[in-house]
Amino acid sequence: MQLDQIQTVRDTFQSILRADYISISDIKQLENLNDYYVDFFNLLPKILQNQDSFINGRRGTGKTTLLMRAYYECMKTISPIIKEESYLLQNKRVLPIYIDLSQCKEMFSQDYKNLEHSFISKIVEEIRNQLETIFHETRLKLGKRNFSRLEEFDDFTETIKEGILLKVEKRNIVQENKNSTTEKLQGLISTKDVNVKGTESTVDEENLCYELDEIRGYNVQQFLGCLGRIRQKSGLDAIYIFVDEFSDLTDDEQEKFSTLLKKLLGSKNNVFFKVGTITDRFYFGKDIIIGRDIYPIYLDLSDFVERYGGIVGASKELVIYTEELIQKRLNSLANGLKMNDVFKGNKNEILIRISREAMGVPRTIGLILQNALTQAEVRNEKFIQISDINVGVRETRKIYFKQFQGAVQKKVIPGFYMDMWNSLLKRALDEKAKNSNRPASHFMIDPIRKNI
Repeated sequence: MQLDQIQTVRDTFQSILRADYISISDIKQLENLNDYYVDFFNLLPKILQNQDSFINGRRGTGKTTLLMRAYYECMKTISPIIKEESYLLQNKRVLPIYIDLSQCKEMFSQDYKNLEHSFISKIVEEIRNQLETIFHETRLKLGKRNFSRLEEFDDFTETIKEGILLKVEKRNIVQENKNSTTEKLQGLISTKDVNVKGTESTVDEENLCYELDEIRGYNVQQFLGCLGRIRQKSGLDAIYIFVDEFSDLTDDEQEKFSTLLKKLLGSKNNVFFKVGTITDRFYFGKDIIIGRDIYPIYLDLSDFVERYGGIVGASKELVIYTEELIQKRLNSLANGLKMNDVFKGNKNEILIRISREAMGVPRTIGLILQNALTQAEVRNEKFIQISDINVGVRETRKIYFKQFQGAVQKKVIPGFYMDMWNSLLKRALDEKAKNSNRPASHFMIDPIRKNI
């Protein structure tokens, strides 16, 4: 690598860390994602089916990247500024809407009283914002239809803003009592007699004062029906709503949101939801049945081991995946640099080292490469060698272990997980001591190791 190429390579490795850095409103970034995305497990066609689904995987396995890649594939079918056609959706016309729940925490304030209305308002807001990106600001046209002047949509957005009057209640009732006495005295004096007349009247007044408390909201079925009519009038085949970062919600927020989500699933209006969740950190509540109401799409390595005949076969496939991921990023973001321009030494050994450590997690690959490049620069080298990769592996392990340690200390995860880790580590070290030339197994469940 030349000196001016090192920064480009650094940026390339950084792009592997998080898809959150991609702006949904930046067409160029989405185009780059389209170029370098590696759909190694062929999941893109699954997420682009007309069904409600959730994408499940550990942190860093590429959930957000997959959602954004699917979002861009939908854009190809309707946006006049994207010339490439979708080979996956073919003749279908799909409007995509992307919502990041981690940026919508205000919806869950006020004891969830207005959660339905707030979420629907968020969808409408994102439709407005993202249509400007898809159709390039004022050119909100879908085919021959001027979407920006679609009366149905304008009426719909105004209704959402104002809300529908669902109930009127009398609040703050105050009772006022008023007593008044009026006296009147009349007198007449003459030479014949004295006549005095008097009148007294008492008036009791009672007033009831109250305020009208209006409860406004929006019926979910009305919302879906209206969205369905917009879809039909606009010539769309479907609307996909990508909901990311579900697991960023607290347990209580997840349960409340799932109650709303249940009403939105299976709408029969060709409006489909795609939800991103973290393994073991999501709860759809008792009403949503996985495999009936919503279908899973798994990203974790464990879900692919059987497909490749065990961990050995899966590990070999991951070496191919790692090479393809790195090379595609270099092609798209580093002006077409090749692996041999960046790495020095036995390329296969380097790829095996990275892939076995990352275990199918792209973010881990990015962290290892970043740290390895830093180590190469410290040595004033222009290439990354296996020794640099080993340093990158150790630094990445430290990052993850600090996360794990902090989660145990803060009781985010139970303390016995640390005991389990220490036990596994001791067993691995004991095994390593028996044969220093052979890698130690942390798990020791393989039948061929039963005598070790």
